[in-house]
Amino acid sequence: MYDAKNIFIYDVRESRLEELKARYGVNPAESNLEVIKSVDYVFSCVRSEYAVELAEDIASMLKRRRKW
Repeated sequence: MYDAKNIFIYDVRESRLEELKARYGVNPAESNLEVIKSVDYVFSCVRSEYAVELAEDIASMLKRRRKW
């Protein structure tokens, strides 16, 4: 199990972020990129209309990490 303080989440609905923070103690982020910057592993559950945007964000961050 992982400690909730080490789990970062993002949702397009701010109310859902606050609900999950209150219930589980996880860290809400302001964007997909903020989550990706904060973690070693990414698990995603997205509706199909958001899948391309998320994949582009992940690809962008991975390209940046290779330059480090």
